[in-house]
Amino acid sequence: MSRARPANRPLKATATVAKYRLTISKNDEGDLTAVNLLADVEGRLELYDARVLGSEFAGEGPHASVEARRTLPAHLSQWRIAVSSNLSDENFADAFLLNCTAGSNACSVAAQAQLRKTGAILVVDEPEEGNWRVVIRSRDRTKNGVQYKLKEATLTRSRNPLENGDAKRASGFSWSVALPPSASDAQYAAFHIVGTPVREGTYNSGAKKNGLRIALTPLDRDPP
Repeated sequence: MSRARPANRPLKATATVAKYRLTISKNDEGDLTAVNLLADVEGRLELYDARVLGSEFAGEGPHASVEARRTLPAHLSQWRIAVSSNLSDENFADAFLLNCTAGSNACSVAAQAQLRKTGAILVVDEPEEGNWRVVIRSRDRTKNGVQYKLKEATLTRSRNPLENGDAKRASGFSWSVALPPSASDAQYAAFHIVGTPVREGTYNSGAKKNGLRIALTPLDRDPP
């Protein structure tokens, strides 16, 4: 006996595509003002404390290479490194952040950037605890005297929240919050959207509420 095949029925599916842009600024009174410029969002402003360190290195060998080793603590929200150099306009280098936490000299590339005379910024969200390396190498052979400057910021979520709960912010909405006194080298602020991004530029409102951070903004002049 043959069984009748079910008739083809169209599947109903929906997708939400959104672009986000939100600005955060600090005024002379020490308050923060946020402006939602594009799609509606739901979430809260978050504050991050940062430890900032600076270091200098001389490139070695024909490709002005540098390898700096770092040991990162647990529970970092972000690791940022601004790299600058005295490379000539005709030359440039590649800068890498290598995750070496697996041990046995096994490292993987977590971030990379092309470094020109104007500099570059490397960023890793929620880096793993343990051993990391910063590697810089010029693509062409260079003469002696290449110097690199690194300015690093390790961010952790502040114990003093800017907002205690999530709220919906319509497109065009602006609001202000008081900024707590700083107890670290630098402060950063960002907006945390509830939900999980499907891919860059999209947002799935029905997903688990792990969140998406946008508009990370340094509140001091010098940090990367």
